Amino acid sequence: MALLSKQPMGHGLLRFRTRVVALAAMLAACEPTNIPNSDAGVSGDAGASRDGGASRDAGVSGDAGVSGDAGVSGDAGGVGGYAAVVLLDHPVAYFRFGESSGSTAADQIAGAPVGTYFGGVTLGAAGIVAHDSAITLDGTSGCVSVGDYFRFAGRVEFSVEAWVKLTAYGEEGTRLLSTEGFPTGVRGGWNLSANYPHSGFPYFDAWNSDGEDNLYTMGAYASVSPAEGELPLGAWSHLVGTYSDEHEELWVNGVRRDRQNQSTHPIPTMQGALSIGCASDGSGPIYLGVHGTLDEVAIYDHVLTGDRIAAHFTAGGGSR
Repeated sequence: MALLSKQPMGHGLLRFRTRVVALAAMLAACEPTNIPNSDAGVSGDAGASRDGGASRDAGVSGDAGVSGDAGVSGDAGGVGGYAAVVLLDHPVAYFRFGESSGSTAADQIAGAPVGTYFGGVTLGAAGIVAHDSAITLDGTSGCVSVGDYFRFAGRVEFSVEAWVKLTAYGEEGTRLLSTEGFPTGVRGGWNLSANYPHSGFPYFDAWNSDGEDNLYTMGAYASVSPAEGELPLGAWSHLVGTYSDEHEELWVNGVRRDRQNQSTHPIPTMQGALSIGCASDGSGPIYLGVHGTLDEVAIYDHVLTGDRIAAHFTAGGGSR
């Protein structure tokens, strides 16, 4: 008769528990992987979105694998990567110029006004990111009219942003975004400009003409020298202007180039129409039009911080 060796009960229970854990691990390995749905763009952990599907979750980054509004993911140069970074800062208007036909410039922000292409505008130019396009303007008649929006009258905070690849400097200047309208001798509104008259350096300024002719509010300039600080021709440059009750700032390629204290004059209530790529009254003749390619224009109702501006520049691939 064989003798059965006795094992302490604790050892048998331990082996049983070990086998149960191992079996659970095997079963878990067989479970199907849940793949998040990217149809809505950038998703957050609460599932809530704002203004075109941009999540308020600050953990979303613009690097590889972030899916954007077009459902295309990629690295810092990908469609989703750049759009996701911009949308995290909640723009009130965002024009990507991805159209291949038609006269309407879509706004990526739900409920925001669209733009209208007119004059010498060519769609489908290569943009700053892969899988997306930009617009080329002829500098003499081409522009995008948005209408009487985003005037930011008074001394409210705002920021404006654009990428531009100039082929030539405008002799009298180049307006990337403007609410100044077509000049009538009395100026009022704000302008983000790619170059100053007879020079190549960019600037951001505002004028108040309520009751007086050409009453200057304040401006921030990349340089006080006509040659120093000019944007390169044939290469992308990233420009941001910020306006607050205390300061105006100009940022070029992720670096603050100038900061000026405000004057006591607010931006006027009555201004021209918002135009992209020129100053105009919404159609017809234009003033200080862009000679070159324009992309990824955004407007914000707050001041972008330096780290966010740098993040946008990096997500767009930097200067090329």
